[in-house]
Amino acid sequence: MTLRSPEEIFYTVEDNITGTENKRSFSRDKLKEQLTDKTTCDTTILVLDEMDSVINKYQQTLFELFSWASNLPSVSLGNYQPGLILVGIANALDLTDRFLPRLRSNRINPKLVQFLPYTADQIGEVITAKLYSLNPKDNRKLPPPIVHPVAIKLCSKKAAVNTGDLRKAFDIIHRAIEVVEQMTMKRLSGEQFERLTLETAPKVMIAQIARVCNSAFDTNYQLKLEALNFQAKAVLCCLFKFEEKKNSSITDPSFKKGHGRKKCTKLIPSINSFFEFYSRYLKSVDRMLSTLKRSEFLEVLNTLESNSLINLSLLADNLNKFTSGMVNSNGNGNSNKRVISFGNYQISTNVPKSELLKAIGKIEILGKVMMGSRLN
Repeated sequence: MTLRSPEEIFYTVEDNITGTENKRSFSRDKLKEQLTDKTTCDTTILVLDEMDSVINKYQQTLFELFSWASNLPSVSLGNYQPGLILVGIANALDLTDRFLPRLRSNRINPKLVQFLPYTADQIGEVITAKLYSLNPKDNRKLPPPIVHPVAIKLCSKKAAVNTGDLRKAFDIIHRAIEVVEQMTMKRLSGEQFERLTLETAPKVMIAQIARVCNSAFDTNYQLKLEALNFQAKAVLCCLFKFEEKKNSSITDPSFKKGHGRKKCTKLIPSINSFFEFYSRYLKSVDRMLSTLKRSEFLEVLNTLESNSLINLSLLADNLNKFTSGMVNSNGNGNSNKRVISFGNYQISTNVPKSELLKAIGKIEILGKVMMGSRLN
């Protein structure tokens, strides 16, 4: 994120390898040779954090780096140690498919490792371990200090439902402790307050966690919604209509009145099915409304998810499809490996309908999208 352009990756890497800053003598071929040369070191590991921020129109920089790391013999030949390992860390789940389509066309298949959001149980375990670490004795037979176990459970569930972000859970706990601290300072004298220990200090209870959660998750909706452009708000409005419809029955077009019961199918709440619904529904509301292309549509979903306005998760049917697979020397994946595309992710809203109605205000066309009749 500190680089002004993707090309600066090359200069920064070379500076770290050579210890000099001489852009005039820079050569990409020379840098490639330095990164893959095993006479100086067995393996070079290049880590690109926040890789989303160096994406531009042509993607040439990232494509070259992936190409350098992909020219490796098959790992099945034995204990072969590659000269260059590239590790890219990004927020977009489909970065290599959507932003670097040239990789697939050139038989470059980077291994994708997805880190799913933390569950409530996982968040609770981490918070509890952190609290126990405050006490040198670390007696797990006693309840954790500072925060009541029931309050930890509430915090974990709130954080898991909204973002699954561990940092958000830590922030809630920290702010709740500050609330209890301020209440205690008002009730006790300075001397009494100083004598409090981990065992005698009042604990954070459910009331304080609930108060902080209401402040953290509820009051920020309007700020987030107001920052969205028209197209993003239109997508969110369509998602509400999509959710209204997904649990209802859809009449089969071939059904004719008087020929028995209606044939019904259940709408799967995936990104693919939502995109199809969005494309048809928006036009049915007003023919003047333009719809986004699929790539632009997915960009909007990424923005909404990063602002915690929607939830994206694996469909239950796909949870068992993650299987490990080797990439062969010719770039083809294991035939037994099944790939789950970004479009098969489940999608749902994460903002109250009333908050969105406030945000769209007097924008009449978005009001029609929200309140329009169901698509036949």
